[in-house]
Amino acid sequence: MKKLFVILAVVGLIRIGSVLYYETKLLDEPIIIANEVNLDMNSIHLSYITNLMQPSEFQSIEIDGMQYYPQNDFFMPFNSQQPIQTESYVNYTYYSIFSPTIWLQTDDMDNRLTTATEGTVYFKDGHTETIALNVRQRKEFTHLHQTMSSAGTEGTTGNYEVLEPFTLHGVTLVDDRADIVSFQINNEEVPLPLELPIQLSENDKIYVATTNGVAHFEGETFNIELSGIDKQGNELVIPLIKNLNDRPSAEWVDEIVKERGNK
Repeated sequence: MKKLFVILAVVGLIRIGSVLYYETKLLDEPIIIANEVNLDMNSIHLSYITNLMQPSEFQSIEIDGMQYYPQNDFFMPFNSQQPIQTESYVNYTYYSIFSPTIWLQTDDMDNRLTTATEGTVYFKDGHTETIALNVRQRKEFTHLHQTMSSAGTEGTTGNYEVLEPFTLHGVTLVDDRADIVSFQINNEEVPLPLELPIQLSENDKIYVATTNGVAHFEGETFNIELSGIDKQGNELVIPLIKNLNDRPSAEWVDEIVKERGNK
């Protein structure tokens, strides 16, 4: 009997220790890790780390006096305040990443969003946070046409055809979460960074391959910028849009919590 009491006491202490350790991991408030106002896709994305159990729920974002609410799908009434259940983007031992999406209607696509620099995020538990907005709107260029693209576990590739001649001066990877592993012109590898400008003619072919990068929300992209001069002598920067396909690792999330969490 005495031995049984000892075993039960040890089990009880282990359970108490586990509960106390778990409580040290809890976040008092969510940690926002990314946002994007994508005017090309008519959407607003938010991504945040929260507790796996009893996660903080996103309610809305206010931009220039206008409230925007998430929808389960594109066909829900826009800016509807109807409560929805947002699924987590990825789960870990103690935390989850949630990435709600707000789909915008035509009436929302005005200077309010084009010129916005910050927004206020509201959570259902009463927590609010003002964030700097990442607004993306692609300029249309007619110099390149994408003929093929692919994405997989090894990375992404893209094939392009030159439609209008221009002089290529530089190739810049805007985001440091991925790397360019191959840049070819007419099937010949071109070392980067460029040592000299390259004259591109109509029907020339460009091939770009990159590693996979970590996406903070589903469908997040990054740009490779081709800078140069067009045939009229005007400067141009042509963005090549590439997908980020990997999800954040548990180690990365733990590091963010350590840096920005309350515990």
